[in-house]
Order: sequence, then C-alpha cells, then structure tokens
Amino acid sequence: MQKATCREQLLSAAFYDRMASINVRIWEPEYYSQTLLCIPGHMGNGGDFSELSQSLIPYGVRVVALDMIGRGKSTYFGDNRYYNLNSYIRCIRIVKNKFAEDSLSILATSAGGIHALYFCKADNFHPDRLILNDVPIVIDDRVIHDNLRISDEIRNVFESEQEAIGRFKETRSEIKFGSDQIRIEFAKSRLRPIEGGYRYAIDPVLADKPTITAGQRFDLSKLLCDPNDAILLMYGLSSNYADLELVCDLEARLPKLATKIDFDSGHALSLTCEEEIEAIVDFLISKPSCGDLKAHLI
Repeated sequence: MQKATCREQLLSAAFYDRMASINVRIWEPEYYSQTLLCIPGHMGNGGDFSELSQSLIPYGVRVVALDMIGRGKSTYFGDNRYYNLNSYIRCIRIVKNKFAEDSLSILATSAGGIHALYFCKADNFHPDRLILNDVPIVIDDRVIHDNLRISDEIRNVFESEQEAIGRFKETRSEIKFGSDQIRIEFAKSRLRPIEGGYRYAIDPVLADKPTITAGQRFDLSKLLCDPNDAILLMYGLSSNYADLELVCDLEARLPKLATKIDFDSGHALSLTCEEEIEAIVDFLISKPSCGDLKAHLI
C-alpha cells in the first residue's frame, strides 16, 4: 500500500487584536484527484486523522487536517475571549482557501461538524461531499453532560505519558479502534509535554468555557437544507447523538443524504476501524446513485 509521510505547515492569521498560527497536517500522495479537509472535535487535533489518511492515500485523496486554535500545535491564546464560533469559522476558511483546488470535500467530527456547518452557511460553500462523524445536529443538555466530562479532562495533569494514555483508554473504553496500538498512537497525538508531566493538547482555559447552558436547545438541521448536497451521517450504536427520528426526517428532505448509524462504537467514531474507513472510502470514491450508496451503507 502506498503511504505518505505527514508534513506540517503553519498558517498565520489575525484573530481580533492578536496574531496566531494554525497548524495544518497534510498527507499527500504523489498524484491526487481530490482533497479532503478534516476538522477535529473539541478535544481533538489533526493527528486524529492519521490512520484514516493512510487508508485514503491509495485512492488519490490528499488529506488536509487542521489543529483548531487552542488545540494541538496551533496557538494557545490563554484567553477564552478568542475562542468562539467566529474564530473557528475563520480557521476553517483560512485552511480551505489555502488548499482548495478543483475538488474539496469536508469530514468533521463532533463539535468540528458544528463549526463546519456554520462555515458552509456563512460562506455559502458547498463541498463536493460532506461527512459528519457523530455530530450533534440537535444541541441540548446531552452536550452539557459531555462538556462537564471534557472540562475535567482538560484540567488533568499527568505525571507520565503512560499514565495519560491509561486515562485516555479508561475514559474512552466505549470507542472502538482498529487495534490497541492504534489506540495508543491516537492517545499520544492528543497529548503535549509540560514541565513535570503531560496534559491534553488543548488550552487549559477552555475547561471553563461552556458550550451552552442548561435548558438551551439549538436545532442545526436547518443548516442541512440543500437537496443537491451529498452528505454522509455516521454514528455509533451507543452514541448519545444518533437521533433516529431526526435522521428519518433528513432522509425524507435530502435525496443525496446517506446514513450509517450502526457502527459498534461510542462517541465519537475513531475512524480507524475497517468498517468506518470503508464507509468513508465508498462515499468519497465510488460514484453510485444515492439509492445504491444508501443500500451499500445500510
């Protein structure tokens, strides 16, 4: 199998009154026919897509994955005023404008999918294909529950990398990975060394920034409204965000919508398992009619 080494590139941009760097990870085959822009979830970074990228290389797909500001190797502001929806949309816009050529699809995980949907709406951008991995289309108290857990994780300081990996495995035991070694490498990509130990690679101030408050509810299905958009929704069987009634409603309104909601995993899919990768390859590479695609994915 053809493999590609990940190269990284820093893109400079202004966010309000401060300059910042957005780290971008690129897996690029010698010859590619399309580009997939990958947007990680709240605690993730571009390294989350390493295993998937290697599987897409033989199909001529260039993968471009960004570290959102405050994550991975991008700038940490240390100030929650800079972390907001407009800033995240700006990150996506900058990377998209840098790497978009003739063909650009988007894959986004969890909160990254929320940012991707708002970006597409704000810029009136229609990707060739849009893959939403365990994205909460309805944002409500379920998100608050996850935010409380995430806030605790962001505050954690680990004495060693081994301790951090062990905690990652413990708190994400419901998420399936392609192998235990892949799980370990995935965990390592989420860590950063600090003096005296390790933390997750996310700005610690984000532990104190709630997404919503109790009782609020936002329905993002209105952002999925163009019948010409080719969209794949992916959820695990134990995901809190797989809303079957909503999925059925979307399928009735969007003829090019494909769904795969029975992966044996929790939130969010790691995209390292054979069946998860196969679904993405089928959606990106094959050109069947929507009905054939749905039949294959179901």
